[in-house]
Amino acid sequence: MSSPLIAVDIGGTTVRVGAVSPDGTVTDIHREPVNPLSCRDQVARLLRGAATRSGAERAVIGVPGRVHHVRGEVGRARNLPGTPLDTLSALSLRRESGLEITLAGDTELAALGETYFGAGESTVTTAYLTLSTGVGAAAVSGGTLLAGLQSGFQIGFLPLLGTDRPMVDVLGSGQRLHLLSREIRREVRTVVELEDLARGEGPAAAAARSARADLSAAAIACAVLLCHSTSAEVLVIGGGLGRALGAPLLEEVSAALADEATHHVGWPVSVRGAALGDDAGLAGAAAWFKATGSPLHLPVTSKG
Repeated sequence: MSSPLIAVDIGGTTVRVGAVSPDGTVTDIHREPVNPLSCRDQVARLLRGAATRSGAERAVIGVPGRVHHVRGEVGRARNLPGTPLDTLSALSLRRESGLEITLAGDTELAALGETYFGAGESTVTTAYLTLSTGVGAAAVSGGTLLAGLQSGFQIGFLPLLGTDRPMVDVLGSGQRLHLLSREIRREVRTVVELEDLARGEGPAAAAARSARADLSAAAIACAVLLCHSTSAEVLVIGGGLGRALGAPLLEEVSAALADEATHHVGWPVSVRGAALGDDAGLAGAAAWFKATGSPLHLPVTSKG
């Protein structure tokens, strides 16, 4: 697409909007905390402002949940617990903003951003794993997004570390730090704080080491599942927590994937850190139509 395009990334805590060019360059970025009780009105206001500044007539919106690609509706979004999801439909947002709206999974857009403009490669199969407020995944093969009627790869819901353990959306994300904080009755907000605590002695340090081990184990389990389900040749790990865990996590995942006797991934997988940071989802909007072949949604007045 050569005409101006607005990209929106609705996260669990922050909503970001920007203008994106066909080469994935993002400008005019505005961000503010998500207002879960009036998220539609908030997003519509940001869309109208961005459209006034850019002259765009279309927007691609990434939502942290299961998106029905044809109907333009959100079916489930754990990280937006107070938001009436019917208000985040393409139809509702079009009415409020006056723009043509395409909804996508936020991780799908981040995967496209990294594949086309960041650390991934569009000529092979690139899988994308995000560790942030939750755990998300998506994949792009030969430049095409791997997706059906609904956004797939909802692997965060799986108990990959054992059926007696919480799902990996809890154990492999920032939620694990919240569990640790409650357990030791001390706030642990960042990976730096976690690792400083883990180097100490006593029950709190032991709990911190257990939390750090969970983060690695969850990432490895998700990486193995993604590689087996997509035959990925490149695995990009992003998200705020994924970036904070940095090179040590990339090395752990790479070593696990190379351990064919344990994980049975019988081909080389290049494990890379995300390159675009928080802009990956916004940049990915520029590749959405190329990677999917169409806006996908039915005419926005139809329920499908």
